Amino acid sequence: MNLNRNFIHKEISKYGKLIVLLICIVFFIYTLKNYESESKKYLGGDCVWTIAKTIKAYGENEYIGYKYFVNGKLFYSSVGYNSIPAELDHFYLIKYSKIKPEINEIYFDKEITDRIKIRKTGYKVINENIGRH
Repeated sequence: MNLNRNFIHKEISKYGKLIVLLICIVFFIYTLKNYESESKKYLGGDCVWTIAKTIKAYGENEYIGYKYFVNGKLFYSSVGYNSIPAELDHFYLIKYSKIKPEINEIYFDKEITDRIKIRKTGYKVINENIGRH
């Protein structure tokens, strides 16, 4: 009788771990899909365009971090870019939601090199490098 209890306990324990893993995977997929639909909702409507500066590569160049300013407030974001030819310390066009400025989409194929446009978003030229004061 004791042998059967140990066997049943091991089987439940094994399946319990599998069930917890499956629940975690389902939760992750749900969260990802929810974020994607929220992004489409907010970026499909009333959006604003500005300029973002790439600041850091994460992982083995799998993600790139960037910053942008909305009404003087600094926002940071990152995106997976794999084969997109994005350069660090360069400026790119970005659109963000008026309602939730942290929801944004950066366009690496739209590099901004016009220093006047870059200055208008709050960046200043310092020794030929552009930075933020």
